Amino acid sequence: MKITRRLSTLVNERRPVCIAAGFFDGLHRGHKMVLLSTVATARACGGTAWALTFENHPLSVLRPDLAPPLLTSVAQKTGLLAAMGMDGCLMLRFTRAFADQDPAGFVDALCRNVPALQALVIGANWRFGRNGTGDYRTLTTLMKPYAVAVSAVRPVRWHGLPVSSTRIRNSVAMGRLNDAFSMLGRPFSIAGTVRRGRRIGRTLGFPTANLAPHSQVRPPDGVYAVQADIGGHIMVDGVLNIGNRPTFGRAQAAAPSIELHLPGFSGSLYGRDVEVFFIRRMRPERRFASAAALAAQIARDVRMASRCIRKDAHKII
Repeated sequence: MKITRRLSTLVNERRPVCIAAGFFDGLHRGHKMVLLSTVATARACGGTAWALTFENHPLSVLRPDLAPPLLTSVAQKTGLLAAMGMDGCLMLRFTRAFADQDPAGFVDALCRNVPALQALVIGANWRFGRNGTGDYRTLTTLMKPYAVAVSAVRPVRWHGLPVSSTRIRNSVAMGRLNDAFSMLGRPFSIAGTVRRGRRIGRTLGFPTANLAPHSQVRPPDGVYAVQADIGGHIMVDGVLNIGNRPTFGRAQAAAPSIELHLPGFSGSLYGRDVEVFFIRRMRPERRFASAAALAAQIARDVRMASRCIRKDAHKII
């Protein structure tokens, strides 16, 4: 999949261009319907399917105090877009100048830079233009002179309400991983880069990888059965701890650590990107009387994680 940060990249595109527009944080089941509709439209007209999205949340510019933590990093988002069959991604930076465009200005800029634009697909609740004054009806009217077809995909509903990134963030933050799974259509995951830590796990006989996350949403502190995707091609079962390592006196004010133990992996992970898929929360984090007691519990966690993954990895838990 092609990735560009400039609308003008498509100015010389000769094939029909079909665009799905949205922020797409989490790439949940509702987003998937918008994207698959775009791909189907592009294939039917012999064109290309592109996603138009932003690398930063609009509220990070408009109301930084209200900007939500993100479910997916830019790399995760583009990877999921590619997996859904998109040919390209317009990954733009949301700026104050962009926010100040009125709906007509946005449409004009889009059509001037993408003259081959043939179809635009949005979620039914998508808003655009200054103060969010543009909606599906506005877009349909403004696109008529350009002969661009506009379609709005109705929300996917779960438990009577539309699936949304906000609902998924709340579910993850409260530890309701089953709910997040149902709305995402896949297990919730955190991607990050392995950094050097305090190497405490190695002294216990259970070496861990210290994960510096790329996104911001976290489940509650605790010990989880997980599956780890290493570099995009190796899937390994494991145990992950999120918390403050109370047995070793880590200050409670410090940012929680994310430590991953992979019993079936023997290579070096330093500097590598890993995506961790959460299968089940096994227990809360707690303080142990000694390092030996903690090591014994980790051994039990490893055995339990193996059972959880065999049972739950491929279904809603």
